[in-house]
Amino acid sequence: MTLLGPVEERARKTFTGGNAHHLASLLLNLGKARAGLAKDAIDFAAAEVNLVEAHTIYREAPGATPTDIRACAEALIATYTAWDEAEPGKGYGEKAAHWRAQLEAAK
Repeated sequence: MTLLGPVEERARKTFTGGNAHHLASLLLNLGKARAGLAKDAIDFAAAEVNLVEAHTIYREAPGATPTDIRACAEALIATYTAWDEAEPGKGYGEKAAHWRAQLEAAK
């Protein structure tokens, strides 16, 4: 995971202001990568932070689309589902269900 840290740091310096949706896109992809490579709760938590931040930016940034927002929600569902499988009974299944409900409500 140390490979992803410098990428995130540089993107935060580069994609500011009117380019915030580009930062959200990068955070979405980093979050998905971190979740896909996750081996423990620390890795899943890092993915969660990236994905929640990307979702927030997409909801507020000009240039973001409903498809972008949906992609974040879907990535959060996948992350929480995998996290729940890795650590059952810690509430991650409920978090996945929460995001599924939000997607359904947005249709």
